[in-house]
Amino acid sequence: MNTKKRIICLFCSAAITLSLTASSVKISSPDGKIELQVLSDKKVSAKLYLVGKPIMEIDGIELETDKGIIPSANAKIRKVQQNSVNRIVKPEIREKRAEIPEQYNEAVIEFNDKTKLQFRVYNNGMAYRFILNLPGEIKVIHDRAHFIFDDDAVLTFQKDNNNPTSDYEKPYVTSKINDLNLEDMGNLPALVQNSTGNCILFLEANTYDYPVMWIKKSEQGLVSHYWGVPSGYNDRGNQYNRKRTTGNKDYIALTKASRDFPWKAFAIAEKETTLLTNQMVYLLGQECKIKDPSWIKPGWVTFDWWSRRGIYGVDFKAGINTETAKYMIDFAAEFGLQYFLFDDGWTYREDLTQVIPGLDIAEVVRYAGSKNVDVMLWVTFALFDDQMDAALKQFQKWGIKGVKLIL
Repeated sequence: MNTKKRIICLFCSAAITLSLTASSVKISSPDGKIELQVLSDKKVSAKLYLVGKPIMEIDGIELETDKGIIPSANAKIRKVQQNSVNRIVKPEIREKRAEIPEQYNEAVIEFNDKTKLQFRVYNNGMAYRFILNLPGEIKVIHDRAHFIFDDDAVLTFQKDNNNPTSDYEKPYVTSKINDLNLEDMGNLPALVQNSTGNCILFLEANTYDYPVMWIKKSEQGLVSHYWGVPSGYNDRGNQYNRKRTTGNKDYIALTKASRDFPWKAFAIAEKETTLLTNQMVYLLGQECKIKDPSWIKPGWVTFDWWSRRGIYGVDFKAGINTETAKYMIDFAAEFGLQYFLFDDGWTYREDLTQVIPGLDIAEVVRYAGSKNVDVMLWVTFALFDDQMDAALKQFQKWGIKGVKLIL
């Protein structure tokens, strides 16, 4: 059974065959506030409008591959498949809402080289992706797009220059795009506010067998950036740096040449608070492959990383130990939190089946169960990859309900 139940209220489809000289397609959001104009004139670009005012331009949308540029240079629009959808999605695994409205207008644009670009315009955003139907595998060298805003646009993002092994924990910085240094870069999500205060939040969805996108400062504004396929992995060091990449190849992906590519998504809002309820990433994701996901129990979690350092007024020594864990579980139970997680430091050396002195996980799990709280563990990928079978058997024996993997 799929994790998304879709109740279709309205769905219509129309195929329009255009002459090879056609050069533009317009798509509007169901409420008419957002308009997207896709242009094909030597290269593919898109202009995005909110209530009639331009808010962003995406120039030079293309893939550079070992099979050539996609869409090919001077490609013309051959056919457009248009869809309109208005339905309710009911997640089987709990989300922010029990029912998620899904409304969008869509155009799948096929070029005369038979490559396709799919665009969706929602009432709260826009997304696009490539669709290819080619034989064998394809090597993607670059996935290009230039994102252009007005001169006063401000970017808030996690800047992490030239770091393919980013820990994604750098501070967020806010700067006018034009004040950034050339080549400054960072990961997603990233928020742009233009001169009128409108918000454009860079997102991704359905990223499978493909690298995640970063953004980088360019002369025009921002450009997409992808790290190359790893050329090697560190086989030394400790659990925190072992198995990190040691270099990158000159291409970003080697994948099936007949596939849907990840969505580049842009949440759009007239004020920041509206972005909190945007669920485009969920709606654009794949259906769940788990036949029966009923065993998955989402919930709030508290963990001991900072808290174990700041507990005072107690009759025990705070730290990674049984007493501190029980104290945190009492907190979780009092405030209705479903999970308590042991963060870094609970293992004895690098053995996931052993714990440090002073910590009795079996007793912690028993105590947590008496309070209707479940226990999870923080685990590094390097250790989990090497010890997975033995670790999972021990976790099950302890009664652990989940793991948090860190690269």
